[in-house]
Amino acid sequence: MTRMVPKLIKCAVCDQQSEQMVLGSTSSFGAPDLDGRPPSLMRYTIICWVQRCPSCGYCAPQIAEPGVKTTEVMADAFYQTQLHNHSFPVLANSFLCAALIQQQQGQLADAGWSCVHAAWVCDDERNTIAAQHCRHKAIALLQQATDAGQQTHADPEHGALLLTDVLRRSGEFAAAAAYCQHMLAQPLSPLVQRMLAAQQALITRRDTSGYTIEEAIGETTYHTLLEQQKKEGERDA
Repeated sequence: MTRMVPKLIKCAVCDQQSEQMVLGSTSSFGAPDLDGRPPSLMRYTIICWVQRCPSCGYCAPQIAEPGVKTTEVMADAFYQTQLHNHSFPVLANSFLCAALIQQQQGQLADAGWSCVHAAWVCDDERNTIAAQHCRHKAIALLQQATDAGQQTHADPEHGALLLTDVLRRSGEFAAAAAYCQHMLAQPLSPLVQRMLAAQQALITRRDTSGYTIEEAIGETTYHTLLEQQKKEGERDA
């Protein structure tokens, strides 16, 4: 069951209160996408993952929390243009503006994820051009985060899966193929190996569509390898 509730929140920048949707609880059914996007019902809680102050335009995961250099970024023309860019869904603009602030604060991995989330919003609106733009921004930020020693995912293997999928879906097939081949030469879990092999096939077909893990490797294969991974984790615990 998913529960999202409206809540009055005071903006840390302008001190004005506004109603924001807050996630109370959620659950998920099925397999996530290859880039880690959660299945329903959790995927529909994306409207709670970023907040926008309607008074000053501050965008952040939590607008009640102040950030370093926030007002400087918000005053920049680029931020204001993105905030009101009609080429993107409103929610995507909020994520992209949050990414600008996170980037300025050195939170490169978080900024990359905000751009990925913006891409998901554009996917839902079937705005392919905007989604591709968001993924290109995500690629740069995720690579910068990795270079800076920031983790892009709690599980490094899944961080690699994320970047592979973002590269493929943005149409960067050569880079996606090279990165995928590099990762397959590393010691990986059988599940991640199978997912990367599926990515290779999609890259070869120059396929930029989104897929769930079950669609990419087969429902039976996914659940078999997932169960195997869980058992190995329990043994190692």
